[in-house]
Amino acid sequence: MIDLQPSFERFDSPDNGSALESSRMLEKLWGEVAQEIGAERFKKCLGTVRHGQRFNKTYDHAWAQTHAEKTENTANLTLEISAEELSLNLVGFYSEQFEKVRDWIRSRPGRNFLKSHPELILVIFVRTAHESKSGRPMWKGAESDELQRLKLSEESPSDVTMRLSTLSSQIDSNIQKLALHVRRTWSREEALAMSNVSEIASLVEDWMAEIGTVEVGNAPRSW
Repeated sequence: MIDLQPSFERFDSPDNGSALESSRMLEKLWGEVAQEIGAERFKKCLGTVRHGQRFNKTYDHAWAQTHAEKTENTANLTLEISAEELSLNLVGFYSEQFEKVRDWIRSRPGRNFLKSHPELILVIFVRTAHESKSGRPMWKGAESDELQRLKLSEESPSDVTMRLSTLSSQIDSNIQKLALHVRRTWSREEALAMSNVSEIASLVEDWMAEIGTVEVGNAPRSW
């Protein structure tokens, strides 16, 4: 398994290196996962993997995503790393992704999947648009901040819906939108103790069987 230590250390201090290098490492880690599962089967379900590219010194994490060849409408999976943890995420970040993931959590297939994976948490973010020269909000490249983490095994779908509704009422809908990750985390210590990618690959395989049920709806594209 690829050595994760340098990538964790990059986020201990701004002077330890670029998040871009960590995102490249995550793309290689995805490659190991794909080989464990079967490269052809992986690609057929999850498409092209690509690492994040736009980082600055304020970034405290890096990522690499599946379905990179598709539009932002498509719910994808990411591997992400920060100073504290490695994570595998079902991403509902852009508007259409958010709607799909939110609705999946409330659906019967979603509830069944979450019951079988009590380790999963819901991470709720708020995205804040930039202001264009004309004064209109620009969603591409919007800043994001983590608001809350919920342990999904302890929250009913109605609890999640209520929490999202409450948070929606507390943000400025003119320039802010909610975003979601359904996440499995491994602490830095747990990730460094891994001798291979089998634990990650096992969960990815489960997501491969489920992600088609997330991909519903046909909302128009927007940032």
